[in-house]
Amino acid sequence: MLLIHLLLKLGKERGGVVIFSSGNEGSTSLSNEAALKNVISVGAIEADGSRSMYSNYGLKLDLVAPSNFVSIDLVGEAGFEATEMGFIAGTSFSAPIVAGVVALMLEVNPDLTTHEIKSILYSTTKKIGDADSEFHNDKLGYDYQYDIDLSTNYNTYYPKSREVGYGLVDAQKSVDKAKQYKLEKDNTSDKPDQIGLLDNITQGWNFLGTEETIVDLSLFDSVSIVWCYINGNWQGYSANLEYARSLRKQNKLLAAIPEHSGIWVYLQ
Repeated sequence: MLLIHLLLKLGKERGGVVIFSSGNEGSTSLSNEAALKNVISVGAIEADGSRSMYSNYGLKLDLVAPSNFVSIDLVGEAGFEATEMGFIAGTSFSAPIVAGVVALMLEVNPDLTTHEIKSILYSTTKKIGDADSEFHNDKLGYDYQYDIDLSTNYNTYYPKSREVGYGLVDAQKSVDKAKQYKLEKDNTSDKPDQIGLLDNITQGWNFLGTEETIVDLSLFDSVSIVWCYINGNWQGYSANLEYARSLRKQNKLLAAIPEHSGIWVYLQ
């Protein structure tokens, strides 16, 4: 557990994620590692898109990926004969698929932040599982969505699916969106004041000033929360799911920081 916490800290600082399998007990409780805050948890599905019977599930589940494979690699005394094949399954085969997708994303865009990686993965999933016949924000079928109203980085109005999280990871769409992020950043010219803004902050509260408008709030993904006083109200931003949900419910979610603003930044 200590190692995972260290990896989460390093990932947050350098732009990376920790991915873990949900477990194979068919339980509504994820494995201890997958249930940790900020870990991307991955379950398993069958060929028809349904949850594999053994795959742990619940509202802490983030994504699903295929897991049932036929292997001819296990040869010798510990495995099969050269002419035999073996069937293997488990969420431990699903998590590496998501890790591979992240690797492809970072290949085309090495500058992705932790928050951007998660946002891309969650927002590009293929919706699977049991659909219903209701309309949800003009979308027919699935009542679990990611960023359905496009006003917040995290889902606040609709819960994730207990069976499949945000859905089935989509490698092509994830890579395409990672490329899109890179193009958008390369074409953005309003960021000179952001460079080095957080270089000298220390643990606890820090008061900083901005010169130009900041629209890319992922700059603050490495800190716990940032507050800005705008038009008589305090508004905040955080990459933390629980903080973001709370801010959205209170109508205090920060969309952008105006030029010449004073901001409070908390580093844990």
